[in-house]
Amino acid sequence: MPIPRRYRHGQWPNQGVFILAACGACIGLGNLWRFPALVVEHGGGAFILVYAAALLLLGLPVAVAEVVLGRGSRHDPVGAFRETAAIHGRSRHWAWAGWLAILGAVCLLILLAVTAGWSMGYLFRAVTGTLFQLDMVDATAMFEDLAMDVERSMLWITLFIGLVALVVSQGLERGIVPAVVVLVPMLLAGLLVLMMVALAHPSNPIVLDYLFTVDFSQLGQAGLLAALHHAFASLALGVGVLIVYGAALPARTPIVTAVGSVVLLDFLAALAATLLVVSLAPGFPPGPGLAFEVLPTVFAAEGPGRLLAVVFYATLVLAALTTGFALAEALVTGITENSRLSRAAAGGYVAAMIWLLAFAVVLVQTSPWAAATSGGLDLRAVLELFAGQLLPIIMALAGLLALLSVGWVAAPESVRHALRLDGWPWASALCHGLIRWIAPALLLIVLAYTITGLWL
Repeated sequence: MPIPRRYRHGQWPNQGVFILAACGACIGLGNLWRFPALVVEHGGGAFILVYAAALLLLGLPVAVAEVVLGRGSRHDPVGAFRETAAIHGRSRHWAWAGWLAILGAVCLLILLAVTAGWSMGYLFRAVTGTLFQLDMVDATAMFEDLAMDVERSMLWITLFIGLVALVVSQGLERGIVPAVVVLVPMLLAGLLVLMMVALAHPSNPIVLDYLFTVDFSQLGQAGLLAALHHAFASLALGVGVLIVYGAALPARTPIVTAVGSVVLLDFLAALAATLLVVSLAPGFPPGPGLAFEVLPTVFAAEGPGRLLAVVFYATLVLAALTTGFALAEALVTGITENSRLSRAAAGGYVAAMIWLLAFAVVLVQTSPWAAATSGGLDLRAVLELFAGQLLPIIMALAGLLALLSVGWVAAPESVRHALRLDGWPWASALCHGLIRWIAPALLLIVLAYTITGLWL
């Protein structure tokens, strides 16, 4: 499968910029508030060790497969699946796998816009000093006040969508590249500062001993399944992001090395967040409440609390923005390559669509009529069901189809050539085996786990 010379939407100037952009796409809010709570819930060091193995056996192969699809076709997600199938004499109906990824990107960007709006609101409060002198009751009331205020929520959501649309409308080389070169190092620097604060905390010796003591008796089956699920979910897989970013990757870039660097940085980001949360606020459940109700009271009790709060919420905003760029790019390229619209027009349509759907989500969250009534439909429960279980199923299915496309539709020799591991035949065979056999089996377990949770 010869690699086309150039992607019509531009090209990454070098491997380093691709790694920065992909890190920005993958390091998201789940790393910063969900992973630490999962570590506490499932046994500390044992969960971290199993999660690292899950990243290698599941997350890395799916990420590599998506980049191979993108670079081998130089197309958006829909075109990538369609062209890969056509080149190898298979049905063009594989394009539906790309549309499934596009659907996942739409849904994820809507949810991201809502949580990014909360993060921007809290960053503003941290900067202006209105976030402090709060107890747990006040902090909970403050978050509920923001989340239930349609006007303020939509103000921050509009700002977030506007920034994302402004960058993506400029294209890859004039918009996304300059943005990620500036913002992703700031994101990584913020994580480093948070990690240093955690390491300097008085509880640090106890925390380190807890995180790096491996006791598998505390893990259990639930911990194994949670590690597999989060290893897939934390890398922005199944939403076409790495396909479009891979499409712009120079032909000579070694995919496994580049993607492996992204996975490693994503893992280190999750560890940095875990050190902070376990040091300052151990034992709290995952979700927005940890970031917006618990941590404000913790920051108020710390010495450099205001500065720490600014860094933390700025890191949340940067993670949301860089993930938003990637999701919007997947949508814009999908529209431009499957219609006659220009990038500017496609960007405008995407921004309007996400804004309207995010507005609908906010209305469902805040309006009394959305709650369950006697014999009525509980729209809030439907929204929670979709975000918590149906969207993960969509993403997992798209990721599974990417594995099958690269592992079974594409010829093995073309995949090994795309991986650029010619001097390492054993590594090439191992990577192809992971894509073809191990990762699909693990992803089927994740799917079964998610579907079981849907019906129980």
